[in-house]
Amino acid sequence: MALKARDSKHQNQITAGTTGRLLGHSFEKTLSENINKYANGQLRHLKPLNSNSHLNAGVPEQILIQYIINKLKLENIESIKSFWLGGLATSGQGDILDIFGNGKSVKRSKSDILIEFTTSSGIQRVGVSVKTCNKEKPTNAQLFCSTARAFCELLRSNDIPVSLNFEKGLMMFCGDAGFRPLDDNKKNIGRKSDPERWFFEELPLLTRLDIENTIKKYQDEITRALLQLAYRDDPCPPDFVFHQTKKADDPTIFVPSHLIGDRNGQSNPT
Repeated sequence: MALKARDSKHQNQITAGTTGRLLGHSFEKTLSENINKYANGQLRHLKPLNSNSHLNAGVPEQILIQYIINKLKLENIESIKSFWLGGLATSGQGDILDIFGNGKSVKRSKSDILIEFTTSSGIQRVGVSVKTCNKEKPTNAQLFCSTARAFCELLRSNDIPVSLNFEKGLMMFCGDAGFRPLDDNKKNIGRKSDPERWFFEELPLLTRLDIENTIKKYQDEITRALLQLAYRDDPCPPDFVFHQTKKADDPTIFVPSHLIGDRNGQSNPT
């Protein structure tokens, strides 16, 4: 459901978010198309990398395929095929994919593209979450877009203990309705800073400590939940993150990221 703008400032934020999402979808789609275009030619015969560095410059599809082949130690590759899934959940665009052969197509996934490697040993599917940045000065990639309450429910559903105090603090920090300075006239009187949210330093001390200690203790689990598990019953959660870090004069300069988990749900930081 599209957001309803509260005012002109909020409308500009919504418009900027929509523009950014469409640019991201465009890159995902092009990346998937180029993998298919070159898959059974140059990509299938790539030479092994000398290292598995997370920071690389070059042709996006080549970097990604080469990195995956190295990480998963794939051999005797017979064919490679890519499917674009990124637009299915947000814009109704993408490849129709019946991954289980039961007539039910994928409706949404945290994997923006799904790559099938056919080897002499069979078919291996690899999900990839694609992040893009189209600014000269890179900004952080968006991992999760929802309310503080939904974020806390995501963590709880993945067995990460989150207190009600933690949740209330995030709602104050994120500016959820009912927890903003403007919702409390006494606290908002004379306030010169943003009335729509509390800054982290303004949260009660015990609340700040609860948030800091929880994130510190469960950092790996929280990161994995954000990157892989944000959609319940995801048929093809991502195994890799591929991040275009900035807009460059040379459009072939992009950066891949790292393996974020295996099929058994174990974290594999590299």
